[in-house]
Amino acid sequence: MKIYLLLFSILCLLTNCNKINQPTQKTHKEELIRAESILRYGNGNSIFKFFNDSSYTYEVNYKDYDYEKKEKFVGYCSINKDTIIFFPSRFRFNGCEKAVIKNGFIEFVDAESTFKLKISKSRVPVVSKLDFESFNDYAIFSFNPNLYIYFPKSSSPYDITQSDLIKIDEILKACLKENPKEIERDITEYIKQCMIVINEKGEKEALIMCHCKSPESIKTFEYSMFSLGHDGGDCRFRVKINLTKNTYSELLVNGLA
Repeated sequence: MKIYLLLFSILCLLTNCNKINQPTQKTHKEELIRAESILRYGNGNSIFKFFNDSSYTYEVNYKDYDYEKKEKFVGYCSINKDTIIFFPSRFRFNGCEKAVIKNGFIEFVDAESTFKLKISKSRVPVVSKLDFESFNDYAIFSFNPNLYIYFPKSSSPYDITQSDLIKIDEILKACLKENPKEIERDITEYIKQCMIVINEKGEKEALIMCHCKSPESIKTFEYSMFSLGHDGGDCRFRVKINLTKNTYSELLVNGLA
C-alpha cells in the first residue's frame, strides 16, 4: 500500500511540474486601425495604430539631412461610431481628447495643433461621405475656433457635402477667370485645402487655401493646413467663398509682397 501511495505522489508531482513548465498562452493582439501621415516639408512620417485591447501606439519619425529623431507615444482609446476617445488621459502628442474618423482620415481637432492621418488599414467601418475621384487635389479640414483665425469664434464647424465641393470648384474657377492679373496659373496647377463653417448669419462659408503643385505639396497637403507666404507671385493664394450666396471675397495672393 505504501508503494502505491509513493507512486501516486510521484505521479502528481510530475503532472504539476509539467503544468508549470508549459508556456502561458498569450492573448493575440490584433491591429484594428492603421493611419499614416507625411510630416510638413516631407521631413519624416508618423504612424498611428489601434489594437483590439484598446491600446494604441503613435510613432513619429523626424528626418533631415543632418538630423534624425524617433518618438513613440502609447496609451488607450475607444471608438464610438466615428469618434476616437482617449482615456484615461489625453493624446499626449498634441493634448487632444478626441479625434474624428472622417472621409478616410483620422482628424485631431480639439488639440494644441491639428492634423490628419490617412487610414491605410481598418477592420472597423470607415464611412466616406465624399467622392474625391474628380477632386483628388482637394483636402478638407475641420474648423477649430481656438486655433484658426480665418473665421470669427462665433462660427460653427460644418461637414461639407458633395454638392458643396462641386460648387466650391465652380466658384473657384470663376474667381481665377475674373482675376487674371493676380493669378495667371490654371486652377489645375493648384492643390486646394478647404475649411467650411456656418457663420453668425447662418450662411455656409468656405476658406480655400491654394498652393501650386510641387512634389512636396502634393505629398503633404492632405495632412495639415498650409500658411500663406509673403514673397509675391501667384504660387499661393486664399479666398473665401459664400456657398449660400454663391459669391467669393477676400482674395489674397501670396501675401501680395
